[in-house]
Amino acid sequence: PAQHQALLAIKGMPDPVTVGSLAEWLDVRPHSAAGLVNRLAALKLVQRLEDRADRRRMRLQLTGRAEAKLDALSQIHRAELRRFSAALAPLLAALH
Repeated sequence: PAQHQALLAIKGMPDPVTVGSLAEWLDVRPHSAAGLVNRLAALKLVQRLEDRADRRRMRLQLTGRAEAKLDALSQIHRAELRRFSAALAPLLAALH
């Protein structure tokens, strides 16, 4: 779950995404975010790019592999929502 949240955050955050900004976004300590990014990089889901404006800073970018995983998970989640919506619709209608 943490890796999936991090991937979604990196995808949705405004540039530049750094370990520090990811930590803030996820509300975790910077060393926790760094460990998470290390694991994602080892899985080839995130790459670190040198920031041209500040060479001390590394920007985070999703790889094509990460994009494909997120797309696949989104399709699964949409299918689950469609399946559950049929069951939830009558319950929600009864609340009104």
